[in-house]
Amino acid sequence: MNAGNSKSEQKDKKDEKSGTGFEAVLPPDPKLRDVIVIAFGLTLGVLLVGGVQGLTNAQQLVENGRWVAHTHEVFGKIEGLLSNLKDAETGQRGYLLTGDQKYLQPYDDALRSMQGIISELDELMSDNPAQQERLDALKPKITELQHQWAQTVELMKGGNRAAAIQIVQSDTGKGLMDDLRHAVATMKDAEQLLLHERAIESKTSYRSTVWAILLTTLIGVGFLILVFVLSQRNIRRRQRVARAYAEQAERLRTTLASIGDAVITTDVAGRITNMNPVAESLTGCQNSEAIGQPLEAVFRIVNEETRKIVANPVTRALQEGVVVGLANHTVLIAKDGSDRPIDDSAAPIRCKEGEIVGCVLVFRDVTERKQVEQLQSERLADAQRLATIVDSSNDAIISKSLEGIIQTWNSAAQGLFGYTAQQAIGRHISLLFPPDRIDEEERIINLLRAGKRIEHYDTVRVRNDGQPVHVSVTISPLRDAEGRIVGASKIVRDITERKEMENKLRRLVAELSDSDRRKDEFLAILAHELRNPLAPIRNGLQLLRVSGDQAANVKDVCSMMERQMSQLVRLIDDLMDVSRITRGKLELRMEQVPVSTVVDSAVEASRPLIEEMGQELTVISPTQPIIVNADPTRLAQALMNLLNNAAKYSERGSHIWLSTERQGDDVVISVKDSGIGIDADQLPRIFEMFRQVHSSLGKSQGGLGIGLTLVKRLIELHGGSIEARSDGPGKGAEFDVRLPMAIDALSPTVVGEGAKRPLKSSFRILVVDDYKDSADTLAKMLRIMGNESRTAYDGQEGIDLAEDFRPEVILLDIGLPKLNGYEVCHQIRELPWGKSIVMIAVTGWGQEEDRRRSQEAGFDHHMVKPVDPEHLMKMLAGLQIPAVE
Repeated sequence: MNAGNSKSEQKDKKDEKSGTGFEAVLPPDPKLRDVIVIAFGLTLGVLLVGGVQGLTNAQQLVENGRWVAHTHEVFGKIEGLLSNLKDAETGQRGYLLTGDQKYLQPYDDALRSMQGIISELDELMSDNPAQQERLDALKPKITELQHQWAQTVELMKGGNRAAAIQIVQSDTGKGLMDDLRHAVATMKDAEQLLLHERAIESKTSYRSTVWAILLTTLIGVGFLILVFVLSQRNIRRRQRVARAYAEQAERLRTTLASIGDAVITTDVAGRITNMNPVAESLTGCQNSEAIGQPLEAVFRIVNEETRKIVANPVTRALQEGVVVGLANHTVLIAKDGSDRPIDDSAAPIRCKEGEIVGCVLVFRDVTERKQVEQLQSERLADAQRLATIVDSSNDAIISKSLEGIIQTWNSAAQGLFGYTAQQAIGRHISLLFPPDRIDEEERIINLLRAGKRIEHYDTVRVRNDGQPVHVSVTISPLRDAEGRIVGASKIVRDITERKEMENKLRRLVAELSDSDRRKDEFLAILAHELRNPLAPIRNGLQLLRVSGDQAANVKDVCSMMERQMSQLVRLIDDLMDVSRITRGKLELRMEQVPVSTVVDSAVEASRPLIEEMGQELTVISPTQPIIVNADPTRLAQALMNLLNNAAKYSERGSHIWLSTERQGDDVVISVKDSGIGIDADQLPRIFEMFRQVHSSLGKSQGGLGIGLTLVKRLIELHGGSIEARSDGPGKGAEFDVRLPMAIDALSPTVVGEGAKRPLKSSFRILVVDDYKDSADTLAKMLRIMGNESRTAYDGQEGIDLAEDFRPEVILLDIGLPKLNGYEVCHQIRELPWGKSIVMIAVTGWGQEEDRRRSQEAGFDHHMVKPVDPEHLMKMLAGLQIPAVE
């Protein structure tokens, strides 16, 4: 025994000299070892049972703890998902309300992290089908909400804030957000229920574990009591070792306290043996309460992004005997729950023999460094985004110094002005100014120095090829970190198309104003021209009333009234012809006709006016016949208008020439006068509707200002053209009509004039017209021609009178009271005696559509008021009417 004690004392001295700072490992006393063996044999059975039970309970407890941690983690992810949705919505709303780009940062961050959270929830909930189903139902709503946010942000970026606000005000997003909150609440409730169930399971496992530990502890206490007495002999020896350890520990504590980084030392089992004040501050745990605890109880670290527990570096350092550093994005969770990013490393502690006796963990708070790195990263990202926005903008974006030196130049600026960035940067901004606008730069700089912003300033700049370009410029002052104005940022937009549109609108307004003025002039002229014939007609009627039966007066008045009536009819016919041509309703009856025949008709129609003016007309005809494809009536009408204009706008006794000549495959008909002429500025517009050469009252010669328009349209319908020339006021005018000659035209034949048939007839004729004077006068004229006539003044009266009178011919107006003319014609045709009656529509409606309708209603002929008596006489004289039953 003494020999053994001597060897133990020698070992103690050796351990004291080791200077490791940790408790020396001493060999146990042999007697104590025997007692332990005996005690172990007695308690082995109990320990095996308790150990198996404790192990099972411990495993269950660990499993329950893992599931509780899993549930808490799911809780955290769900909360994170809801938080990101709120952040994204807040950022989107902030951007829509203010238009400030800084609100898009939290919006973009939330969208980026949201997908990661959803992926992690997919992984975490893979073992829970019910939760997975809820998450799957949640995803499309999140996607729809993100799509709506993106749509409003894009609309806002595109400048359509009203459309973006309208989408927000539709409450679709609110409904989706409410659905998401409800779904998240349901998921949280499910996790809460799981957490409750797992807590109960953990408590049960805990109680079982406690009982197993308690039983084992009781056995261990017995064992300790047994060895207590024997261990006292070693106390003195260990006290010496403890004093040495305390001295070394004090030296180590002093050393660690003076280090700026946090330091924790552990034994080979990973239990804390010491912490310096910095470690106490960072962990929130005092050294006195930390010593002896596992490192994980004090040094709790998780991943910054995933919040998953990070493996303890000390464990690996002890196992592998190497220095181990933490991965990036590691966060230390303090005792109070706060967290901070750290950077650390763990290294094994070895004794002189190289045996690992512990581990030292050195770590530091890198919050400030992370903040600096984050700030730098954000600034870099902002700069990159800004550069991308500037370069991809459709508007030219240019920055310059207060001295006017160009500093930045985006691709849109190159497209607008033609200079590359290398050519523009470093040069003065006056490079883009026209010479007459160079003083604008000084005014702009003065406004910028005063801190004023220039909004949408329309001006002119020049491209590199010298071409001017209309632009709208917005200029904002640029400030440095201290708020001093150091330059300006320009946004330049090409508004050339807008300016061209404005000019077009101004021209259109002027044209509309001119058209409106000419319309007013036309209405005034129309009223004047319609009143002109009415005045002599009224005077003639009064003259007939007071002159009695003086034949000379009656003849003169009738001639005058016939002329004035012809003038009224011509005015109305011109209006109707222009209307038909404008609407494409005028139909030409084309035939091969000699030009001379058309010219003769026009001359015959215009001769009374020419003779009245005492003018001389010279007609120059070609030596050979010229044939054209034409409607002889319409072509003669066009030439007659030209001759009438020449007569009206020439002085009394002047000369008019009408010539026809062949030019190649065309025939040119020229009407020339020596009249008042045409101003040079009027020539391009002479053929416009309602345009008169001289519209003043002093120079007006009658007409509606549509004659030349009608002539031009008629000539063009014949495939020809017309040109006006004049050397100016007082020098006359000349109109050349060019028409294509007929190809393979037959030689003209002279048609002899047959014997005129007597304009007499003897029919029973019913006149139906609600205009009583018109009906009565027409009936009297028919009686003078030898017919028996009756009159009716409405549609129903016409049917009743026809039943009694049984007429052979009915002259029927269309616009009748009670029954219109179409209805009267239809009903009479339905009667047995009405099928053979000659029905003639006599109406003021003379369009092709009106003629078609009258034919469909059963009329045989269609005549337009006022009826030409000679034409009516010819029509009646040629009728062959079977007897009426």
